[in-house]
Amino acid sequence: MIDKTEDATTSAELVELLRLGHLGLELGYWQQAEAYFDAVLAQAPGNLEALLGKAKASRNPEAALTLVRAVLQAQPNHPEALRLERQLQQEAHPPTAPLVPAAPAGRGRLARLLVALALLLLAMVLAGATGLWPFSRSATRRAALATTLLIVPTDLNRIWTGSGSIISADGLVLTNYHVIADPHTRELANADGLAYAGLTRDPRRPPWEWYIAALVAVDPDRDLAVLRLIATTEGKSVGKERFPEMPLGDPRSLNLGQTVSGLGYPTLGGNTLTLTRGTMAGFASRGDGVRLGKTDSELLPGSSGGAVLDERGRLVGVITGVYADQETQGRLSYFVLLSEAQPVIQEAKRAGRPAPDLQNMVDRFPTVLRALGYLP
Repeated sequence: MIDKTEDATTSAELVELLRLGHLGLELGYWQQAEAYFDAVLAQAPGNLEALLGKAKASRNPEAALTLVRAVLQAQPNHPEALRLERQLQQEAHPPTAPLVPAAPAGRGRLARLLVALALLLLAMVLAGATGLWPFSRSATRRAALATTLLIVPTDLNRIWTGSGSIISADGLVLTNYHVIADPHTRELANADGLAYAGLTRDPRRPPWEWYIAALVAVDPDRDLAVLRLIATTEGKSVGKERFPEMPLGDPRSLNLGQTVSGLGYPTLGGNTLTLTRGTMAGFASRGDGVRLGKTDSELLPGSSGGAVLDERGRLVGVITGVYADQETQGRLSYFVLLSEAQPVIQEAKRAGRPAPDLQNMVDRFPTVLRALGYLP
């Protein structure tokens, strides 16, 4: 006799696993999506939706092709499987370029050189007209967008967010000390100084490329910290992976009235990158000699640790605080000048690569995604 209550529970569990798998596909969490579809197939080996989902999540075209053909064996006219089969066949076996008769050596090289020069000149002309030259302001700003991180520190009881910037290709991240520490006790959120770091390549989408970062250098007096990206959220080491770098500027070039922008993940802005723009309002020096910049740009809570950019989109400071006058409703934002960060950056570059136990961070990541609104 079949227990209908148990059968209904199993069915509901499969539906939930499939939903989480598809959500992983949408967000780009390929390994996690594949794990959800594997969990479905462990209970229902012939589930076509799970087979197709696992094929989409797989980064191996040959393995994905085998899964798709299993679907087509059960349903030969399955439209999505047929389309995916064609796509995977092209990826697994790209067409070979046709052979072209060789031109006479000297004349062929000269012709190719002239064509290349003509194309280069045309590209330079077009770049000057459209702002697409690699060293143009728009290109630099795009680089800044691609290197701004959502930082999510966590202890056993709380999860909060801040921002940070990738400042080196080997994964160093500049942020505020108060982002990874309790603002009242100034103690680190966890003993190893670990945090999740989310990166997006598309500012219209929330972060989908997640890493675990570990603290390598701090300067609490200047409210600065440097983390290093060390592993994926599955606990796999990033090894020698190269990351995009934030273009660095010179704070000495800043002048009053100059346009500056703030870039980060303020709480008010939701889960997507937020860029605010204002003017350079002045400079300040705290009692301990730390030099700050002032701006009327809306550097909102949650964007702490994020970037302050000059007119060319280069990093010139790190967002540290917002001060408001309740009586006048005035508001002024402060940032630590990049020149103040040089000692802690150099310390981080000299530090070794941390190797903490990451299992707790790996296990807790789904809980963090739910807290951020990524999962129900």
